[in-house]
Amino acid sequence: MTNITTNNINLITKKWQVFLAIAVGTFVSVLDQSSVGLALPLIAKSFQVNIPTVQWVMVASVLATSTMLLPMGRLSDIIGRKKIIVIGILIFTLAAILCGLAQNIQILITARLFQGLGAAMFQANAMAILTQTFPDNERGKVIGLYMTVVGLGAVAGPVFGGGLAGILGWRFIFIGMVPLSVISLIMIQMMIPLDKTNLLQRPKFDWIGATIWIATLSIFLLAIGNAQKIGWDSTIILSALLVSLFLFVIFILWEFRNSEPMINMSLFKNRTFSFSCGANVLVFLASAGTFFLMPFFLQGVLNLSPQQTGLIFVPTTLTFAITGTISGRISDKFGTRWPTICGLTIIVLSALVLSTLNENSSYLTVIIGMSMQAFGMGMFFTPNSSIILGAVNTKDYGITTALINMIRNTTHIVGIAITTSIISLMMLNNGFEPSLDINLSSPNAELIKKSFSDGMRLVFMASVLISSIGLLLSLLLNIGNSGIPKQKN
Repeated sequence: MTNITTNNINLITKKWQVFLAIAVGTFVSVLDQSSVGLALPLIAKSFQVNIPTVQWVMVASVLATSTMLLPMGRLSDIIGRKKIIVIGILIFTLAAILCGLAQNIQILITARLFQGLGAAMFQANAMAILTQTFPDNERGKVIGLYMTVVGLGAVAGPVFGGGLAGILGWRFIFIGMVPLSVISLIMIQMMIPLDKTNLLQRPKFDWIGATIWIATLSIFLLAIGNAQKIGWDSTIILSALLVSLFLFVIFILWEFRNSEPMINMSLFKNRTFSFSCGANVLVFLASAGTFFLMPFFLQGVLNLSPQQTGLIFVPTTLTFAITGTISGRISDKFGTRWPTICGLTIIVLSALVLSTLNENSSYLTVIIGMSMQAFGMGMFFTPNSSIILGAVNTKDYGITTALINMIRNTTHIVGIAITTSIISLMMLNNGFEPSLDINLSSPNAELIKKSFSDGMRLVFMASVLISSIGLLLSLLLNIGNSGIPKQKN
C-alpha cells in the first residue's frame, strides 16, 4: 500500500513539474507577443515609418511562427519534443538581443523573424506535452490552466511593455525578455524528461511536404501582408496568391499520396475535427483586429500614454486568464458543446459593442467591449482545443497542437492585413496618410481621428459577421454532452 501511495504521489508531482516548466516558457512567449504590440506606435515614431510598415514588426514574428509550426510539430513527434523546445528557446533568446540592438526597421523585422522561429518550436510542443502528461479526464482542466498562463502573460505584457517602453524605451521590452528566457530554459532542462524515441521504428520526416508547406504559407502571407502597400489588384499580389493556391493544391495531393505524410489528411473527413478547426479559424480572424488596433486607438485617438494603455488591457487579459480555467473544468464535467457556443455568442456581442467606438468614446466602453471578447475567447478556446485533440491519436499530438497554433497565428496575420487595408483605405479616401502621428494642435487632427475611427468601426462590423459564421459551425456540430461525436446506429 505504501509503495502504491508513493508511486501515485511521484506521478502527481511529476506531471505538475512538467506543467510548471511549460507554464514559464508559455508565459515568456505570450509576454513577448502582448508587450511588443503595445510598443508599435513608439517604434513607428522611432524609425519614422507608417502603420503599414510598422505592422511588420508583429507580422514578421507571426509569419515565421505560422510557417514553421506544422513542420516543427511533426518533427517533434518523430525526434522528441524536449529537443525542439530547448533549441527554440535558444533561438528566441538570441533574437531578442538582436531586436533590442536593432538600428533600423529592417534589422528589427529580420530579428523578429528568428524570434518567430523560436516561438514556433516552443508552441508546437507545449500543449502536446501537457496533453500527453495528463490523463484524458483532466484534458480540459490542464488546457484551461494552460490558457490561464496565456492570460497571465497577456495581462503582464501591457504592464511590462507599457512600463518599460514609457520609462526606458521600447528596446528594453526585448532586452527584458533575455533573463526570463534563460530561466525558462533552465526549468525545462531540469523538469521535463527526454522523450523515449525508437531510432529504428520512428517514421521519416516529410521534408518535401514541409518544404512545399513553408513555401505555400510564406508566399500567401507575404502577399497578404504587402497587399495594402502594393495594391490588392496589382499583378505581383494576384500572381503570388495564385502561386500559393497552386502550391497548396500540390501539398494536399502530396500528403494524400505520401505513406508518411506531415499531416494525416484523413482527419479532415471527421466533421467534428474539421468544423472545430473551421470555427477556430473564424474566431481568431474576427478578433485579430482588436489587439492590433486598440493601442493605436487608445494612444492616437483618445490620447492615452503607453502606461495608461497597458492598464486598459489588464482587465481584458485577466478576464481571459480566469475564464480559460473555468471553461476547462466545465467542459471536463459537462461536455464541450455549450461552453463553446456560449463563448462564440459572447464574441459576437463583444464585436457589436466595439463597433460603437468613436473618437468621443469613453474608456469604459473600450474596457467593456474588450473584456467581453476576452471572456468569449476564454470560454471558446479551451473546449474547442479539447474537441480537436480528442479526435486524434496520441502519436499525432505534436502536429495537432501545431495545427491549432498555426490556425491562430495565420488568421492573426490575415486579420491584421485586412484590418490595416480597411483603415488605410478609409484614411486615404479622406485625404490622410494612414498614420496617427499627428500634432494635436493641427486643424486636421480631429478629422484624422474620425477617419481612423470610421475605419475601425467597419473592421468590427466585419468581425460580427465572421464570428457569427463561427457560431453557426459550432451549432451544427454533432456533439453530445461528453464532447465526443455521437455514434450513429
